[in-house]
Amino acid sequence: MNTTLQSDSIWNDESLGGRDYYERRDASGAVRPQWSMVSEHINALGNDSMRDRSRAIEQFIRENGVTFHVDTGTGESNRPWNLSAIPFVLGGQEWDVLAAGLAERTRLLERVLNDLLGEQRLIREGIVPGEVLWANPSFNRSYHGLADTLQKLHVTATDLARGTDGVWRVLGDRTRAPSGLGYLLENRVVISRVMPSLIRSTNTHRLASFFESLKEHLRSIAPTAKDNPRVALLTPPSGSYREFEDNYLARYLGLSLTQGSDLAVRGGELFLKTLGGLKPIQVLWRHVSDRKCDPLELEPTSTEGVTGLMRCIRGNRVAVTNMIGSVLA
Repeated sequence: MNTTLQSDSIWNDESLGGRDYYERRDASGAVRPQWSMVSEHINALGNDSMRDRSRAIEQFIRENGVTFHVDTGTGESNRPWNLSAIPFVLGGQEWDVLAAGLAERTRLLERVLNDLLGEQRLIREGIVPGEVLWANPSFNRSYHGLADTLQKLHVTATDLARGTDGVWRVLGDRTRAPSGLGYLLENRVVISRVMPSLIRSTNTHRLASFFESLKEHLRSIAPTAKDNPRVALLTPPSGSYREFEDNYLARYLGLSLTQGSDLAVRGGELFLKTLGGLKPIQVLWRHVSDRKCDPLELEPTSTEGVTGLMRCIRGNRVAVTNMIGSVLA
C-alpha cells in the first residue's frame, strides 16, 4: 500500500494501544532486531525524503506500466500497482521456519493430489469421503490417472496472516496457477532503484537465485529434448488480469509467451506456430484454468487452450506446470 510515513500503521505501531501484535516493536516498545537497521535508515532519511521516494515509486510504476486487475462491482478495470516505500520485514530465523513449514505443506498437498487423482487410497480407506471428490466442481473425471507418475505441483502460493498472538496461520492455498511472481520481482526492482543502500545494508535475501532455479526446474521436467527444451508460458487472451505479469515473467525468464491460438497438436505432440513452421514445445507453464486447457475433453466452448493437450500429457510428450487437475488441491 502506498502511504506516507505518518499514516503507515507499521511505522506508528508504538502509538496504537491494545494487546495486538506489532510488526516493528515488541511488547515492551523496543524495536525488534530485524527492524533495527530499517528503522535507523528510514528515520535518518526523514519524512520529506520518504515522501520523495514514494513519489519516485509511483513514477517508476507508471513508466513501467505495472497494473493489476480490479473488479469494481460495476465492471473490471486495470489500476496502477500500489507499492509502499516502507518494506515489510521478516527476520532470517522467522523466514526459515516459515519456509520449512510451507515446503512441508506443499509436499503434503502433492501427495494428497497424487492419491485423489490416482489410486485413491484416501477414499478407499475412509480418510476422505468419496463425495468430497466426486461432488467437487473442481474435479473432472478426465483428470483421474492423468500423468500418474509425474509431479503435479511445481509453483504454488499460500495466503498467510499473522494473528494478534504473533503466530502465522494459513488462510488458503493456490495450486492451479498462482499469481504474484511478476509483481514480486517488479517490487524488488523498484525498491532497489529507489532505496539501493537499504537493500545492501540489510542483507536482504536475493531473488535472482529463486528465479534461476525456477527456470532450471522448468527445463528439467521436459520429457524430450532435455538438452535444449522449449518452454512456453500459456496465458489467457489479451485483456486478462494476467496480461502484465505473464509478459513480464516471459521476458525475464526467456520463455515463449503463447495463447491457445498459437498452439497446435500434431501426432500427439504440442507445437508452437511460427512463421518458420511448427516448433515442438516440451514444457508448458499454463496460466489458463484447468477446464479451459483442452476443449476436446474438458470445456468444449473454451478458446484459451489447445485441442488435444490431454492426449499429449497422457503420451508423456509434454510436461505441464502445474498439472491439469491441480486446482483440486
